[in-house]
Amino acid sequence: VPGNYLAKVGLPVIVSASALFLSSNGRTSLLIGSYCVLILGMALMTGERINFLILLCAAFLTIFIWEPSWKKRFAVVFAVALVPLIIFALSPIFLHRFIFDFLRELPLHPNSSYYQAMVPAWLVFEQYPLLGIGPGNFRNFCADLIAPNLGLQCHNHPHNFYLQILSETGLLGGVTAIVFICLIIFQCMRSGFGQ
Repeated sequence: VPGNYLAKVGLPVIVSASALFLSSNGRTSLLIGSYCVLILGMALMTGERINFLILLCAAFLTIFIWEPSWKKRFAVVFAVALVPLIIFALSPIFLHRFIFDFLRELPLHPNSSYYQAMVPAWLVFEQYPLLGIGPGNFRNFCADLIAPNLGLQCHNHPHNFYLQILSETGLLGGVTAIVFICLIIFQCMRSGFGQ
């Protein structure tokens, strides 16, 4: 999947390029900024919504950690927001996939494919709430733990990190993961505000 590959390879590239863009001035800054926009545009055109969002959020996080000037932050956010708008205007297929299909597939109703993929993880978590079934075991034991007559399919993972953590490591792992993520955000914010 090109979007998957682009996101995995492009993540450190987009973070480094965003930091270099914010650190440089003039023509160099414009060239590196164009490179960032190119990576985001290519990720968007692959049609991989989540991978595009990963790259976009990584670039935004870098901007808000690296750059102290709110004026420059807002200018970058505005420039990056133009990329999807231009692509959506030029190709309505992407608009349909990224907006309308996304809203239709939100896991809010049983007919949603994401709902169908996530529910087995929640059912596994309900059976093993404290410690889960063990890291990496969702793909191995899901079919055995979920009643086949429910009409649910077990995928390699439930397409939701938090539900996968809960099903595989239970409340203990879920709380630990949330505390870990909060500490990362806190440390990034502390570094970004010069503490």
